[in-house]
Amino acid sequence: MRKVLLRALWATLGGLLSFGAVPGRAALTEDLVLQVAITDTYPPEAVPDLGAAATVTAGQVLLTWTAPDEDNRLFVSPGKVSSYLIKYATFSIVDEIAAGGTAASWWARALIPSDPSPTPTADPGTAETPMILNLAPGTAYWFALRSLDEAGNMSPLDALASTPDQQATVVTRSLIDQKTPAPVAGFVVTASSSGYTVTWPDVTENDDGTPIVDLASYRVYRSPSLFEFGASSVTVTTILVGQPRALDIAIPSEDTYYLIVAVDSSGKYSLPSRSNYLHVTPQQFLGQTGIATDGTQSRAYVPEPLIPDLKTPDKNFLLYIEPTVTSLAQAGGSRTRATYTICLREPSGTAASAEKTLSKPQMTVVLDYQGANGALEKNKTGVLWWNGATWVKVGQANVTESGVGNHVTVSFNTAMPGVYQIRQFDIATELTLDKASVFPQIFSPNGDGINDVIYFMVENPKQSSISGKILDMSGAEVGILRPAGAGAPTADTLTWDGTDNSGHLVPPGIYVYKITGEGKTITGTLVVAR
Repeated sequence: MRKVLLRALWATLGGLLSFGAVPGRAALTEDLVLQVAITDTYPPEAVPDLGAAATVTAGQVLLTWTAPDEDNRLFVSPGKVSSYLIKYATFSIVDEIAAGGTAASWWARALIPSDPSPTPTADPGTAETPMILNLAPGTAYWFALRSLDEAGNMSPLDALASTPDQQATVVTRSLIDQKTPAPVAGFVVTASSSGYTVTWPDVTENDDGTPIVDLASYRVYRSPSLFEFGASSVTVTTILVGQPRALDIAIPSEDTYYLIVAVDSSGKYSLPSRSNYLHVTPQQFLGQTGIATDGTQSRAYVPEPLIPDLKTPDKNFLLYIEPTVTSLAQAGGSRTRATYTICLREPSGTAASAEKTLSKPQMTVVLDYQGANGALEKNKTGVLWWNGATWVKVGQANVTESGVGNHVTVSFNTAMPGVYQIRQFDIATELTLDKASVFPQIFSPNGDGINDVIYFMVENPKQSSISGKILDMSGAEVGILRPAGAGAPTADTLTWDGTDNSGHLVPPGIYVYKITGEGKTITGTLVVAR
């Protein structure tokens, strides 16, 4: 309460009012001192400028404001308030109003910090002592402030909170970011008048599969070398989040590789070892290339027309090549030279379904061999593929000097991801079909996506014309084999989907296949099941 001192002096009034004679002059009265208590009902003024800022410490917020007057400037002499009340929430007053509430209901729902509020020290109109709050890292918060005087009167909400869309807010700094953005995937390539335009969907994950919340930009690099990319590359451009994700590539005068990486707010970028490169030649957009994780010259690439095969309606995939360290690497004994896994992976590293294949056997795989298990006899170097049950000959591979030390590279084409092995064996010189190259031996063309097609991986070193048909046990023709269908492992693969010449599924049972080429016929049996 403010106390007001009233001083009254009773003086002679010249006489007392009466109906009779005027009496003599009255004696001078003593001074009377009256103290009148006035109840304080005036609340403090609203803080005009509450501000919030994130500090360099994760989760820490610095609040600043100007000290208010305890009686809203009603008296000549301003006074300090007695205390402050801070509240915060992870939703704003605007959000509260949109949900049917009010600023008052936001205040009722908001939390009081565990950190003690500072004792008012500043004179009204000057900067108050900053307040530091320790909250959750990487989180958006909204704040409001009210003050109290010694009579318990509470001020209105601070002026900015009273104008909801100006409420003090901040996003706290995250903990030190140890996560790396996932690689860029899902490329789309279109021809333009001057070359090509490449687009891609936004990166939404870190490489561990968690959602990315601080994606900042995409950085594009270019180099004439794939295996010396880091030393020879230059930065082409940086595309900020929110800008169109598109890269225009002019037709180059020499082979050129591009790498697009995602960059977060802390400067971490998607790992080149997990990323795929775009390969452009003076003649064409060659395709998308993945390099091996062991740093060798092993790689795989798909031509530009097959890049759409690396997408599904809900997922994007990257080529991924890594040395195989399982027991499969020991198969073949001393004849085995190297074993690699070629697979399709989501940007987070999750492998695609085993049924996911390319539509044509046009993925080129180049495996690096360093000579640790002995020299290669080029005319006896072939590649085998593990089909999940047995090793299948892909056929003879191209063996070339890699130009790096004693390394050589072994290349071949396929449509099937999986485990591949460089092995020394006698290469076929004429049309050949191993029993293991017909798989699965029992297949069930029932449309469930499992063993619906049977493959005949023919070794055809002379690239002869081949054909095939299916007979029932009476010798009657019931179907034909088709060359290199969608998902066929190699260009010399024939397939059958279990249908007859009228397109109907054949009954379960034992059937005979006959493959003809180079003037000879290869026969065998297979089983159709349901």
